[in-house]
Amino acid sequence: MIQENKNAYPLVSIIISTYNRKNLLKRAITSAIKQDYPNIEIIISDDNSLDDNEEMIENIKKQTTIPIFYMKNKKNMGACFTRNQGIKIASGKYIAGLDDDDEFTPNRISLLVKIYNISKTLSADFDYCRVDFYITPDDSIYFGELIFTPCNGMDDFYPNEWDYLLGKEWIIDDSRK
Repeated sequence: MIQENKNAYPLVSIIISTYNRKNLLKRAITSAIKQDYPNIEIIISDDNSLDDNEEMIENIKKQTTIPIFYMKNKKNMGACFTRNQGIKIASGKYIAGLDDDDEFTPNRISLLVKIYNISKTLSADFDYCRVDFYITPDDSIYFGELIFTPCNGMDDFYPNEWDYLLGKEWIIDDSRK
């Protein structure tokens, strides 16, 4: 874990929604606890599971200083509702979702925060700009593409003159074919 002052880092809320998968849930929670990012909270949002998640979560809470919150629906409401309930109580600047049958690599949150900060820098001068990245198995971060229109390819697009000029700068040399 990063040993600097955790309050110097924006809080990230990790939302784990679950339903009747106690053993998988424990693995997901453990992977969230093992993050190298120093300022997280974990919110477990339970869709009225029949297994005894409360006791397991209370035991995990005793073994960590990371804030862990548990909430349970009064009746089964479905995955989306359950996830949204967790989001409602999140206090982090950022929110990360983790399904109960998944797990995070130990640096997942720190990589996502790093990518977010790079995205802010790359998109700062544009009214709208989506920035795509790729993370490789060795945790290298590669820039993917910039999208300058919110239509996601569904609307007609008429590029401005600067789009052509920018595109010319990114043309790959034909001799490599």
